[in-house]
Amino acid sequence: MPFISTWMNALAACMRSRACRPELTALLDNSPDLIARFDDGLRCTYINSRVQAYFKVPPERVIGKSVAELRPCRSLRKMLMRLLHDGGEATQEYKDGGRSFEAHCVAEPGADGTGSSVLCIVRDVTARRRAQEELKHQATHDPLTGLPNRALLTDRLMQAISYAQRYHRAIAVAFLDLDRFKHINDTLGHDAGDQLLKTVAARLSACVRDSDTVARLGGDEFVLVLYDQANEEITCQALRRVLGSISQPMEICGRELTISCSIGFAVYPQDGRDADTLIKNADTAMYRAKERGRDTFRFYDEDLHARINERLRCPEALPSRVP
Repeated sequence: MPFISTWMNALAACMRSRACRPELTALLDNSPDLIARFDDGLRCTYINSRVQAYFKVPPERVIGKSVAELRPCRSLRKMLMRLLHDGGEATQEYKDGGRSFEAHCVAEPGADGTGSSVLCIVRDVTARRRAQEELKHQATHDPLTGLPNRALLTDRLMQAISYAQRYHRAIAVAFLDLDRFKHINDTLGHDAGDQLLKTVAARLSACVRDSDTVARLGGDEFVLVLYDQANEEITCQALRRVLGSISQPMEICGRELTISCSIGFAVYPQDGRDADTLIKNADTAMYRAKERGRDTFRFYDEDLHARINERLRCPEALPSRVP
């Protein structure tokens, strides 16, 4: 904390000197931080008026109370006890009533070298922590739908693979692309397209379990990571639910629309043993679903991979991208 030593010295002087007590007390009461002192029995011998703003309690109701009576968080109480025993200083962040606080505490040394009292400065850092959490969320989530983005998807998929390796389970990665989404954007505008994408995101999230992951890669492409897929039929049942949910009519910008999607899926470990390979192979299978008429799903297999590689060697045989 800035100027922590200055505040600690001022508080110590306020405790020791009657002559300068009014001036220092006024200074401490106008501090934006809560400042307190506890004796060797962990009873509060001083607290500034900031306690009223922080906890809606007047200072006179706190003076003379023990830490046990004030009931701070357990870790903060242990830190104060440790400082009294060992001396020194420590900083700790804790939560109280949904808010975040940062406490910096210093032991005043007694004659035997241990602490005879503890001085504390406590700052409300809730706004700072919320800003940090928001920045972190923006770095890992899609701004339109709120779903995990590619970076978080990769991290979640790596965790899923580690889980599958440890417990000998299968996981499925489904790559989903909306059918003829470009037509909606072109005819109804991007606002309608954005609203449709948010509706699709909500429906996908409702189709899977809390342990699964739904991510948006960009455009109209989504990826699902499905845990504990004991066999192919379980995965197919889950994807049929997705197809049925997406195909239900939705109201977009005052108009009722019906849309479908195409899905390809790959299964760990037989279709890939790392995140990039599983996503790529699921994407490959999705294009096969597009070729088969859309509004369906296809699983990845080695024969499909071989056929696509053959097409890549013969560019004239490649079909144009199906929207």
